[in-house]
Amino acid sequence: MPNELSFETLDELRELVEQNDDVLSVPMWMVRDAYGAERLKVHVRSGIHEALLGLGLAHIPREIPDNQNDVIRVYKSGTQTARLIAAVRSVGDEKDQVIREAVGGDATATLTKIRELVC
Repeated sequence: MPNELSFETLDELRELVEQNDDVLSVPMWMVRDAYGAERLKVHVRSGIHEALLGLGLAHIPREIPDNQNDVIRVYKSGTQTARLIAAVRSVGDEKDQVIREAVGGDATATLTKIRELVC
């Protein structure tokens, strides 16, 4: 987590996520407080989930934890980050290719060839 993790509203959380390359891990107590609740009961957790969706954010784990000390990963939907997270959570050739591309795949080989030519 970034050293200066501070937000008072879910809108501010969204801004922090965007400032951190569309992904940020945060403790549930901070998310709960930003939502304006005192406890993480079932309806509060459902409300947090819906509020994050409404802000264009998704989260891992899929179920909002009921323990205030748990940490969730919040990420911006529709981004390369979201695409990679979805690929890692699913199995199949297409998803494998997304992961390969994210970790370098052909780009790594190209960079190696450029280094050989330059050095």
